[in-house]
Amino acid sequence: ENTLRFIRSSVAKSPSTGIFCGKVRFIDPVTQQTYIRSPNLRNIKKRMSVFHPSLFITKSSYELVGQYSEEFYLAMDSEWIHRALKANIKFCMLNEVLANMSLGGLSDKHYFASLNEYRKSVIQHNIGTKREAHFYFYQHLLVKLLLSHRLIRQIKQKLF
Repeated sequence: ENTLRFIRSSVAKSPSTGIFCGKVRFIDPVTQQTYIRSPNLRNIKKRMSVFHPSLFITKSSYELVGQYSEEFYLAMDSEWIHRALKANIKFCMLNEVLANMSLGGLSDKHYFASLNEYRKSVIQHNIGTKREAHFYFYQHLLVKLLLSHRLIRQIKQKLF
């Protein structure tokens, strides 16, 4: 509820910053369970670790980086962030929840294709090496497959 106040305050403190982002509260539409994730640029070569619902981007940053690429249908936000990093756009990470996001969107429904686009962008924009991009691709795919197994889901539901 205070997102715009947090952003306004952050812009006033750091007017040379081009991208402001914060935490996101993820909501499972089936179980209604929630969890909060914090943005982390150090992990960007592994996975999308800044979250588009909590991104506030200046007009000048969009003008410098350009529009979203239609080549990346499922990972266009990730690919744009990769270009912003290459353009040395300054990021500011806020320690506040700025958005709520329901799980089950297109990138969740088409996880393999989304992960593949992400890997392609990491390689294309030299965010990580090819070896790293392939390693993290298979690592995330394996974890997703394991977590989607019925037995694992039942254990997870009992624990939480």
